[in-house]
Amino acid sequence: MSTPKGLTPNRRASIVLCNTGSTNRIGPGRLYVNLARYWASIGFTVLRLDLGGAGDSIHADPATENQPYAPIRIDEVRETVEWIRRRSGFDSVVVFGLCSGAFNVFHAAIDGVDLQHAIIVNPATFYLGADQTQYTSPESVLWSAQTLRRGLLNHASGG
Repeated sequence: MSTPKGLTPNRRASIVLCNTGSTNRIGPGRLYVNLARYWASIGFTVLRLDLGGAGDSIHADPATENQPYAPIRIDEVRETVEWIRRRSGFDSVVVFGLCSGAFNVFHAAIDGVDLQHAIIVNPATFYLGADQTQYTSPESVLWSAQTLRRGLLNHASGG
């Protein structure tokens, strides 16, 4: 966890950075380290999170360890949001995710996890369920709509 230091004003908000895929909490190319340090320097409390036993975390359930799209990841996001609220005393929580982290943040938000904002990067993966393809996912209608929209708006294809 990175917190404001010295005379930095406290923003009374927490940011949770969910790991992506099987990488650990430092993020791709140490992105999450840099984001956490920067946001803490301007007053935010920032937590870098290993979901699903990835990185340095030890996962209690070997059946779902290192499976970034397993449904239990949503419960882990929920528990983390509740923990950071208790720890920091702040009601406002922003949750950030990239790729599978974005998938988990998106699904946590639609599942009712109490977060104020979600920063989600890489929307193509949002429409696929854990261990599913675009053809077998119950969200395939949304996937089809996303693909169709991109095709209709792609002027390079001559359409």
